[in-house]
This record gives sequence, structure tokens and C-alpha cells, in this order.
Amino acid sequence: MNMHWSDNFNTQTQEQELKKRFDYEAWSHDDSSQEKAVLRNVSLSEIELPDWSANRIQRMAAKNVPPYVRSMWQPKGSGTEILVRVEVYECDSTQAAREFLLRLLGEFQSTQIERRSDVAGDVAFVYVGDTMVLFSRNNIVVWLRNAGAEVVSVTFLAKQFDAHLLRLLNF
Repeated sequence: MNMHWSDNFNTQTQEQELKKRFDYEAWSHDDSSQEKAVLRNVSLSEIELPDWSANRIQRMAAKNVPPYVRSMWQPKGSGTEILVRVEVYECDSTQAAREFLLRLLGEFQSTQIERRSDVAGDVAFVYVGDTMVLFSRNNIVVWLRNAGAEVVSVTFLAKQFDAHLLRLLNF
């Protein structure tokens, strides 16, 4: 993914349209009175997903993108072609995570992405059929999407990844 903030937001008008499209004002700021805890060096190898296994977990660094972990998950012992790509971005703050979440939303041309409060994180967006989930929890942004030939709902996995983040925050 070679995204450049300046490429996507080369005019203030584009940024304003994106904010309006996703009702950014409604979720852009954290409601709590203090900054939330910041997670660093999130380890996905410790996540407990009994029926799933990671094919690959890679820590990544790219220009104009927060540090992130890219991973590919598939059901254990499965002869299916189900594969889910999960990226976990580590932003500097809750505010930075919400700004980055908006930036990632700008990558989608579809109008079938909706904000949902029943999925995961502090703020979450879901593509029709629950085949893609993009959410933030504190300073972390998590993006789950299908990467295999067989397409499935990824909301269950989003909830599991969010539970993992919550466990890390409580330690």
C-alpha cells in the first residue's frame, strides 16, 4: 500500500468532502477528558484465536504511514480458500488514529461503507456484508479484509482483535 497523505488530500476541498461523507465531526474527537493510553509494539503472535492461525506476521515501515503489523489469517485445518488480511497501525495518539482512520476511508470509492457501533473499537466502519472492517481503539487502527477466493464476514475477527487490544490496555 503506497499511500501518500499529500496524494489523497491534495486540496482542502477533498478533505472537507471526505469529512462530510463519513460524518467526521461526530467521531473525530474522543469524548473522555484525558488522552487514552498509547499502545506500542503490538504483538499479534500472542493473540488468542483458537480456530484461526497466522500464515505470516510482519512488522512494516513505510513512508507517510504509521508503523504497522501486516498479517494473514486463515481457519485452522481448513481446506477452504478463506484468507483474511489484518493490518494494525500504531499511531502517536487517539486523535492521530482517528485522522489516519479517515485517511484510510478515503481510499474507498464505494458508498457502501457505514459507521457501526456494534463491531469493535471506539470507532468502526464496515463494508456491506461485513467483508471489511476498519476500526480504531485508542492510538491503534485495525483494518481487516478478505484476501482469499472465499469471502467471509470479518466482524468476528474484528471483535477478537479488539478484545486482544483491550487485554493489552488493561495490563
